[in-house]
Amino acid sequence: ANRLVDKEERYREIVEGTENLVTEVDSDGRFIFVNEASKGVFGLESSECLGKFAFDFIHPDDRDETQRNFLKWIQKQETTVSYENRQVSRSGTIRNMIWSIKINYDDQGKVISIRSIARDITEHKKTEEALRASEESLRGLFRALPLGVGTIKNRVVTSANERMGEITGYPPDEIIGQETRK
Repeated sequence: ANRLVDKEERYREIVEGTENLVTEVDSDGRFIFVNEASKGVFGLESSECLGKFAFDFIHPDDRDETQRNFLKWIQKQETTVSYENRQVSRSGTIRNMIWSIKINYDDQGKVISIRSIARDITEHKKTEEALRASEESLRGLFRALPLGVGTIKNRVVTSANERMGEITGYPPDEIIGQETRK
C-alpha cells in the first residue's frame, strides 16, 4: 500500500509540476480534472475550472472548427489525436496551444472521458511570424533593387531578381538552377 501511495504522489508531482496544461473532460465536454497550469492558460485556479465547458475557453474563431473536429474524431473512434488551437483566458489573453489528446471509450464505443496535455506555443508562433515578416520584407527589397542580384550555393544559382534577368537577357526563373563557371 505504501508503494502505491509513493507512486501516486510521484504522478501528482509530475502532473502538477509541469508547465503544460493537463486536463480531463467528461463525455459532455466539462472539466473533471485540470492541473495548476490552468492559472497561466485560463487565468483560473484548477478548482475553478471543474464543471466548466472546455469549449468555452477556445478562441471564438477556432471554436466551431475544433468542435467539428472533435465530432469527427469521435465518429471515427480515434483514440489519440494531436491538435492546435487558441485558448482565451478570463482576462482575454490568447494562447496558442498544441494538444496531445487521448479519447477513452466504453465497450459500446461511447466516450467516457478525454484526457489531454497541451503545450503553450505562443512565443514560438510569435517568433515564427516575425521571421516570416522579415523574410517577406527582404524578398520585397531583393525584387525592388535596381541592381542585378542573385544567390549562389554550391556553384548553382538559387535566386535572381528581375534586374539580373534584364542584365543577362534571361528570365530569373531560367537563371535559377544554372551552374556557374569556376
